[in-house]
Formats: sequence, C-alpha cells, structure tokens
Amino acid sequence: MKEKKGIIYSIQRYCIHDGPGIRTTVFLKGCQLRCPWCANPESQKKLPELGFYGHKCIQCKACIDKCPQQALDICRPERIDREKCNLCGLCERYCSRECYQIFGEEITAGRLLDEVMKDVPFYRNSNGGVTVSGGEPTQQPDFLITFLSMCKEKGLDTALESNAYAEKDIFRNLAPYVDHFLLDIKHMDTRRHEEVIGVPNEKILENIRMLIQELGCEVSLRIPVIPGFNDTKENFTMLGEFARTQKERGRLHKVNLLPYHSMGKSKYQALAKEYSMDGTAAPEDCTMEYWKDFLETQFKIPAEIGG
Repeated sequence: MKEKKGIIYSIQRYCIHDGPGIRTTVFLKGCQLRCPWCANPESQKKLPELGFYGHKCIQCKACIDKCPQQALDICRPERIDREKCNLCGLCERYCSRECYQIFGEEITAGRLLDEVMKDVPFYRNSNGGVTVSGGEPTQQPDFLITFLSMCKEKGLDTALESNAYAEKDIFRNLAPYVDHFLLDIKHMDTRRHEEVIGVPNEKILENIRMLIQELGCEVSLRIPVIPGFNDTKENFTMLGEFARTQKERGRLHKVNLLPYHSMGKSKYQALAKEYSMDGTAAPEDCTMEYWKDFLETQFKIPAEIGG
C-alpha cells in the first residue's frame, strides 16, 4: 500500500502562538479563499512554485547559465517564465544570493511524523504539541487525517488551524484526531464576506456550530482585524453574539484577535502577484485593546490579542 503523500511549504519549530505550549507547526499548501491581506501567498496554490526575490539579485547570471529550460530572463522584472519553468531547482541551488526559493515539497505522512517527533522533549516540558496550518489544510483531507491520526497514535497533542470552509464530513472525520480547533471568522456578514473573500460564510459558521455543539470539540475563534473591512461595531456585535451562543452551548475556548500586518508583501513580489493592501495601516494598539474589551465586557468572551 502506498503511503499517503501531501505537499507542505514549511515546518516551523518552537511556536508558541498556534495552540498551547511549545509547538511544531506544519504548513500545508492549497487554499480556496483569497483574502487580500493573506500573509502567505505561497500557500494558496496546492502545487510547488518558484519565487524570485529581485532585490537580492546582483545580475551575475549564474542562474541563466544553469537553467536547462531557458525559463529565466534577466530583462524580465519577475525574471521567471512560469510556462517554461519545470521547478528543477537548479537556479535555487546555484544562486549565491539566495534570490530563488521553491515553495512546496511533497512528503509522506511517515516522514513528516519523523520530523515532528524530533521535538517531543519540548512538547512534554510545555504541554505543547503539533499544529497543522496552511494555506487551508482541509484541501488535502486524506493526507491531513492520516498524519493527525499518526500523531495521536504517538500520544501527541494536536491542533488544526483552518478557515472552516470545507464539507461537514471532513470535519467529522477529523474531530477524533484534533485536540484544539483554531478556526477563522473573517466577517459575520455573508454578503460582505463573499464580496471580499470570494465565498459566503454560511458553511464556515455551520461547521463551527457543528464542532462545538454537536461534536463537543474545543474551538478557538481567530479574527483577523482588517481596517476598512471588519473593524466595525456592527460586525463585532454579531461576532460577540455568535461567540456567546457557542460558549453557552459547548467548548468555545477563546477568541484571538489578529491585527493586520503587511509582512508578507515581499512574497507577493517574489511570486509576481499583486498585493492589493498597499496603503492599509495596521490597527493601533488602542484599537485592538478596544475590541478585546468590547468582547470581554459586553459578551463575557475570553479574548486575546495575537495568538
């Protein structure tokens, strides 16, 4: 029997914001949403892709000489002809300035388990564990379930970061293998959600209700605070009412408020993608404190900034 394979783009160790304790966070490629503020544009496509950081380039042309597909052109600002490139990796290997980076690699669930098991002493000393993030991990459901079930067989604490936009059966199948669900809510108004994100939010809210009320799972809600999009009293009131209902009916753990930032902008340039959030400033600390206090005072919801 062939072992399940998935495509990841990063493994980050010693994380402290992706669930309890010290954690190893595995990032899977592929996401069906298109949030304009996404800090990880390399996560959106499921397959591996090549990035080019032009600000590092000294035009030595070593990459041009090594490319067997003639997919690189020094005169192109984005450098890469993506129709010709076959991701052989020679440009990445031979560039002394590290201008190139392949985002994504295929890996078996067993080899990935071996990687995260290297950090078991940190989990044990901090009550930490393994978190799977993305992209959107449920875009690779078979690999995700296989990997998380293997983690549980080893006695590891598991968390899943998800946008919750998947079929209910996927979450039903995942539930036995996930100790902490960390689920995004971008906006409570479904029309505004679809206008900006590309999909309505009903499926997301239904999955959150199911996990909390029907399956009894522990869920934390993660709210990106995006100026001009969801930072309104109307939206936070709807969010507070929704969260309060879930807390009354199940295991809503807390709400994490995640301030917008533009630290992923350079990766858009590397992938020749447009970054549409230029001119948007990060919310001020006092604004974040206001929304935290609003949820805690008005709705009695535990809230944290960051996480």
